[in-house]
This record gives sequence, C-alpha cells and structure tokens, in this order.
Amino acid sequence: MISEQPAVSMRNNKGIHMQTVLKRLALCFALTAIITTGALAQKKPAFEVATIKPAAPLDQAKIMAAMQAGGKMPVGPNIGTSQAEYTFMDMKSLIARAYAVKPYQITGPDWLMTTRFDIVAKMPAGSSKDDEPKMLQSLLEDRFKLTTHRTTAEHPVLGLVVGKGGPKMKPSTETPVTIDEAAPLKAGE
Repeated sequence: MISEQPAVSMRNNKGIHMQTVLKRLALCFALTAIITTGALAQKKPAFEVATIKPAAPLDQAKIMAAMQAGGKMPVGPNIGTSQAEYTFMDMKSLIARAYAVKPYQITGPDWLMTTRFDIVAKMPAGSSKDDEPKMLQSLLEDRFKLTTHRTTAEHPVLGLVVGKGGPKMKPSTETPVTIDEAAPLKAGE
C-alpha cells in the first residue's frame, strides 16, 4: 500500500497540472476571441452617403466662364470638412488618390483612364480630411468591387551623370532679369 501512494499522488499532480494547462488554454482562446471581435468591430472609415454618376462631357463654355471669373477648373477632387466631391475624375486617378500611389504604378484595363465619374460623398461627423483616402478606398471597394494587390517591379530609368572630363557648364555672368507677370506676352513667348 505504501508503494501505491506515490503513484496516486503523481496522478493527482498530473491531473492538477492538466487542469492548469486547460485553464490557460481556455483563457488564451477567450482572449483571442475578444481581440478578434474587437478588430472586426473596428471598421474602415467610410463616407456616410455617396452618389456616383457617370460624368457628363465637359462644357467648354462653363470652364472658360469659371476661369475668367478667377475660379479654378471645376474638375478633380474638392475635399471639405462635411463633403467630398470628385468631379470628372477617371478611375485611375481615384485609385491613385485613395491608395497614395502614382498613376503609372496602376495597371488595368484601358477604361480606367477613359471612363470618368462624378462622386459626391458626405463626410461623417468628427472625421478629418486625413481620413478621406481610407474613406475613398472603402467606397471603391464597396461600390466598384475593387480588389487590389501590390507587387514590385523593376523599370528602366535614365541617369544624368557627369562625363569623364568633368562638368562643362559654367556659371552665368549675367544678372537674372525679373519678369513682370502683369506685362502682356510678346510674340514667341
């Protein structure tokens, strides 16, 4: 009987150890579930409401009138605190703006540069202009079903280097002439 006692106590230690391991494992699963639920609850920023329409052809008379009145061309993005407007913008420019990439870095069908849209979207309360790219990403993913992937590629470049004999440029001896921006242009300027 004495020889059986250590065997019984070893089983109890293993049982206690196993219970401790199971409790820790259950705690890890619970924490993982809480973290995952919290991550899912944090949605990407999105516009409250947005209207998307195919852009009408540009009216040259309206553009000239806006330019002569001292305004800017009524095309491109116009982001305010309560509203975001994208007027006469092609899909490639929208993607470049949303994902902070250069247009030459985007590949896709030809219609990305030819089909233009007018988008008017309401910014949510408490949002800032800095949230706009993420909101535009959400809009493109939800409404246009845009999916993206990033790749790296090598492209040829040209380098401007100094020749073997050193630079041949010399500093100008003439003093620079200031340009009067109000003066009318001369022929050939």
